[in-house]
This record gives sequence, structure tokens and C-alpha cells, in this order.
Amino acid sequence: VLSANAVESANAVEANDTCANGFPADFVWGLGTAAYQIEGGWNATNRSPSIWDVFSHTKGAVAGGDTGDVADDVIHRWRDDIALMSELGLKHYRFSLSWSRMMSWDGHSMVPNEPGIAWYSDFLDGLLEAGITAHVTLYHWDLPQALHEHRGGWHTPDNERILTEFEAYATLAFERLGSRVATWFT
Repeated sequence: VLSANAVESANAVEANDTCANGFPADFVWGLGTAAYQIEGGWNATNRSPSIWDVFSHTKGAVAGGDTGDVADDVIHRWRDDIALMSELGLKHYRFSLSWSRMMSWDGHSMVPNEPGIAWYSDFLDGLLEAGITAHVTLYHWDLPQALHEHRGGWHTPDNERILTEFEAYATLAFERLGSRVATWFT
């Protein structure tokens, strides 16, 4: 239920502050996806398993036994996907990075995974060349399985170690990809 003040404030917005369809004039239209749901290439670019890989491969955990192993196969079809975005006139695209593609476990901590970083770099370059602004989510529920096993995941009472790993991941993403990303989310 809206208060009288909220209704009055909404009615006070001048017509030139909104688009013809009522959205604010500075509203950003775009599309959004999540790495595990679209990338596929579960073992491409030296990607290591995530908690979703393990969960989806657990018998009976997912209806029909579906996994993200292939998904929409963006890892191999990204050029065609960007061409489709361009044909649609898309100007903004929000997607997530796969931490498991950006970094891998070396037995002690997560370290940069150069083939994965290179893939995201090429993908971002493709978006820019097509005039599409990149908005990136750092974490969309696909924790590297190694961090779940060796650092206790997010749910451990002493999660300082995983926070340190996340800081290293975020720093790597900002340093290596940041010049081509308009907005970061998590």
C-alpha cells in the first residue's frame, strides 16, 4: 500500500523526466545472465569445478539430471551471441564471471587462471566492439568447489580465509578486466 506522500511524490514527476512508457528517462535497458547458466565449457579454459558442478552432478539433485556442462555454450558461441545482441539493438549487458574460470586452486590458495582470464578479456573486447556496455557480477552463486572444501565456503564460522580469497579474486578481476567494465556487482 502506497502512502499519500509516495503517491504525491510519484505524481509530481514531470512528464519530461520519464520515457513514453513511464520508466525514468535514465533507466538502463539491457539483458542479464549468469555464468553457470549460460557459459557451458565446464572444462574449457582450465575451468575448475564449482559448487554447482558438484551439486548438479549429484544423482537426484536436479530434475532430469540437467547440468551446466554445455548450457547455452557461450564459451564457444560468444561471437554469434554478441552479433545477436547487436541485431537486437542491445546497449547494456550484465553477466557474471565464473570465479572457477578466473582462478584455480594450487593446493594452498586460488591463483589466476590465464586461459579463463583471456576468454573474458576477448568477450569484453567483443562487447565493446559491438557498442555494448558491460556490467559485471563478480559472484553469482558458483563458488569454486576447492574453496568450499578447503576454506569451508561462505558458511564457516571463521570465514576470514574465504573473504581473503574473494578479495584476491575481485582485485584480479578489477585489474585485468576493469577498464572495460562500466559497473561491478556482487
